[in-house]
Amino acid sequence: MAVCGSDDSRIRVWDLSSGQPYGTGLTGPQTAAEAIAIGDLDGRTIVVSGHWDGSIWTWRP
Repeated sequence: MAVCGSDDSRIRVWDLSSGQPYGTGLTGPQTAAEAIAIGDLDGRTIVVSGHWDGSIWTWRP
């Protein structure tokens, strides 16, 4: 799995084995992501994104 921000303000989650995105992306604030991280919390994969508007979002892809 890999994650990235896009110019339409979505966070995209990619399946590296197929090279295809999972779904249409994660929708949050209407500002671009300044930072994105992927990690593990209690055995579950999470994505954390920080945005230009000062917000921080946590996702469970």
